[in-house]
Amino acid sequence: MMRLYNVGIDLLKIISCAGVVFLHFGRGGKIFDLSVPIFMFASIFLTRKLILDGTVVELKKRIQRLYFPFACWGIIYFVVLCVMESKFNLFDLIMQMTIGVPANPPLYFMFLLMLNTALLYCVCHFSCWQRSLMVGALVLCILFQYSGINAHLVQGLPFHPQHSLGRFVELFPMAILAYLFSGCSAKGKWLWSIISLLLLISFRILGFRLACPGFSYQGIHLLLGAMTFFSLFVVLGEIVTGKIPDCILNKVRLFAGLTAGVYYTHLLIGKILEVPFGRHRGTWEAVIVLVTTSAVVYVVKKIKRLSWLVT
Repeated sequence: MMRLYNVGIDLLKIISCAGVVFLHFGRGGKIFDLSVPIFMFASIFLTRKLILDGTVVELKKRIQRLYFPFACWGIIYFVVLCVMESKFNLFDLIMQMTIGVPANPPLYFMFLLMLNTALLYCVCHFSCWQRSLMVGALVLCILFQYSGINAHLVQGLPFHPQHSLGRFVELFPMAILAYLFSGCSAKGKWLWSIISLLLLISFRILGFRLACPGFSYQGIHLLLGAMTFFSLFVVLGEIVTGKIPDCILNKVRLFAGLTAGVYYTHLLIGKILEVPFGRHRGTWEAVIVLVTTSAVVYVVKKIKRLSWLVT
């Protein structure tokens, strides 16, 4: 067992992955809205070393490792879309290969992850005011959300690119907080988790209505909710990981290793399953899509020449 392994992060990845599938094939629910923000938290948290100390070559390799499956699955979904609709749209292909929509809309997350990683890297490597710039960017993003500027800037775009670009202002604060949180000591992580939890509870008790226009991931409540869940799982994971038998940790690692592939492929497999069984949008449909997709991803990961597609 790796000394720095944290089972809490892997558990969150598994839960968030299931949440994304339930958003698309189940009946949804407010709790599932935390899935994508938590994915962003986990991804940036785990790449702190690269962002802070990595070379340009290492950053390039990271972007390439994210982009190759992003591009491949984008092309696969685009071809399927062309066959289904019996038409070819060059502009749709360009958008799919750059911002991750419209053929496979969930891929917008990979576009934003690459963008956020590169931006944080630049701030850390080209400025001695990195923390001030990050806090400033965080505040600016929140102001853009609540003032309506963010929604106004992209309102003339079609639905899918509007959401892909609009969600940058909503998810970049998640990335900033994840990076700042990753640099805290053990006591600092506990402090963050307690403060975020108390703020979240206080807002609920006091009934603060902090709604604002956006694209599903806007607002203080969601930011605090994702921060609370992520920080609690991390600090608890640091405590319990060494006390859990390796056989259980290996199983958690196995399932966590499938999450990227499930994220890429669940829409395609779900659509295929709809052909013989129809669309029902409920708990059982989401469970069947999740289990089937996980099994397919597990098999693909065993094929060395194809494993990069689902990692």
